[in-house]
Amino acid sequence: MIHLADTEQVIITAILDDATDAGLIASVHDGHRWAVKHSDDRATLGAAIGATEETLLRFRDPSQWPDQRHGPVVGSVLLGHGNGPDVIRSYTDNPATCAVIARALGLAAAMPRPV
Repeated sequence: MIHLADTEQVIITAILDDATDAGLIASVHDGHRWAVKHSDDRATLGAAIGATEETLLRFRDPSQWPDQRHGPVVGSVLLGHGNGPDVIRSYTDNPATCAVIARALGLAAAMPRPV
């Protein structure tokens, strides 16, 4: 997340922390390729975010499908970089994804907007 504004780093860090704390693993698509697949390593995930204008985070829950290596997809978050506190462009509207981004949305709402 070297190329991201501080506000974006705070929001994205909250998403990654809450996703991994919930036991989810994530994949990072940087707009060109899957830069990271099926990881719960926050540093690895964070390092792959922000290389391009948008990043897709796809979350899986390995506990929901124990006989498979990675588990089913439970949701995604699309990030649009360069938008400061409005970095979250869209997300899957389901309980699992909403739980992962709830704190990040609260942080974003509390941040000042440029005039």
